[in-house]
Amino acid sequence: MRMNIFLRPRIQRSIMVATTRTRSKRSLVEPETEVPVVAPSTPKRQKTKLEIPTTPLAPVPKISLDESIKLIPKLDPVTKDCSHWDEKYESEFSKGLRYILDIDPSLEDIVHSSEFTSFVRDAAALQESRTNRKCNNCFEHLTRGIIGQQVSGAAAESILKKFKKLFPVEGSEDGKFPTPQEILDTSTEDLRSAGLSGRKAEYITCLSTAFKEGTLSDEWLNTASDDDVVDALVAIKGIGPWSADMFLLFALKRMDVFSVGDLGIQRGVSVYLKERPHLVDIIKRVDWTLPIDGVHSPGKSKKAGARKVAKTKPDTKGKWKVPNADEMTWVAHRFSPYRSVMMLILWKISDVNTAILDKKK
Repeated sequence: MRMNIFLRPRIQRSIMVATTRTRSKRSLVEPETEVPVVAPSTPKRQKTKLEIPTTPLAPVPKISLDESIKLIPKLDPVTKDCSHWDEKYESEFSKGLRYILDIDPSLEDIVHSSEFTSFVRDAAALQESRTNRKCNNCFEHLTRGIIGQQVSGAAAESILKKFKKLFPVEGSEDGKFPTPQEILDTSTEDLRSAGLSGRKAEYITCLSTAFKEGTLSDEWLNTASDDDVVDALVAIKGIGPWSADMFLLFALKRMDVFSVGDLGIQRGVSVYLKERPHLVDIIKRVDWTLPIDGVHSPGKSKKAGARKVAKTKPDTKGKWKVPNADEMTWVAHRFSPYRSVMMLILWKISDVNTAILDKKK
């Protein structure tokens, strides 16, 4: 028993040492959980807009139409030989072709690759020492124009053949083209039997009356100014500005006609400007409030001035857009006094068959 008393403190010390060691091991295995330190939030940096003082651009000064023409860059002159035109084409038309190429040599290829059949010299013209022919039967040209309104070339030819058969001539089954008096002596029913509509029969009768009474004549039409011719023609029922323009061009061979209301011409101008974008920029600088002399289409009457740029949409393939009135006027003015020649070239650019137009006139 005495021995146990002496051993007890030693045992207690062993227990204490063991307990201390156990706690040390626990402290290594199970460290105390640290309290996370939350960093203070930094406010987002706001972007500051740098304001730079800007000076508004000065507007481009407007210029007159004639001044704008002078801004066009000069091109190299044509290189192809044009001497054969004097024998091939009527005198004034040949001069017009040269004038157009002097103004815009870039048209050289389209001009030399085209045939302008309406102005090719025939045997009669060759005998006139290079002078232009006169219209010897204006009544027939105008009547053909009325017959060809709103129909195809083939339909117009068919109606014309039937129309001529209404006026027989000895020794021919085809008949002849009538005089104004012969038409006035023919009933409306007979005229319609040739395929004419009631309106066209009325128009041809009105035209016949004008020639019968002397309001119109070959002599007057050949010598009157473009303005007077158009004003006189549009006063007759059934003849509008476009028909009058075509008569000036194909029958009277006038060299300064430009029909702004013709869809083929509008398409040609569109293609012409699309291939020359620098011209569009020049046109935008023109001050159209300034007076312009000699640019109007022929005719000064209210009806003659009814020509408008067609409100049509561009083709579905987007090859061309309708030019505005300013663009049409600018192109026309640039090539005056041979706007007729430029009009024929624009028809070539837009693939219009001018032979059909000539036949209708």
